Amino acid sequence: FLLLGLLFSVQAYAAPSECGPPPVTTNEQAICLAKQFAEQKKPAWELAYEAKEEPTAWFVSYTPVGSVRGGAGDLRIDKAKGTVTVMQLYR
Repeated sequence: FLLLGLLFSVQAYAAPSECGPPPVTTNEQAICLAKQFAEQKKPAWELAYEAKEEPTAWFVSYTPVGSVRGGAGDLRIDKAKGTVTVMQLYR
């Protein structure tokens, strides 16, 4: 895997009606926001998501299902604002 060390912040791409408005209180809500971000370019493969809760944020990792290489990433979802920050992308 080629690791891209990117760190930038973007507004969450999900509409409030889809994922619910901030604050982000559940792993389902955090994964919903992560899916909106990760799938905005319609990946050719299915992605699996895993969320871990920290005091001020959710950390969501996504990886391709199956034997696909690359296309994975680690995101930080701010609990209070619902913003998505890309921590790492894997190619």
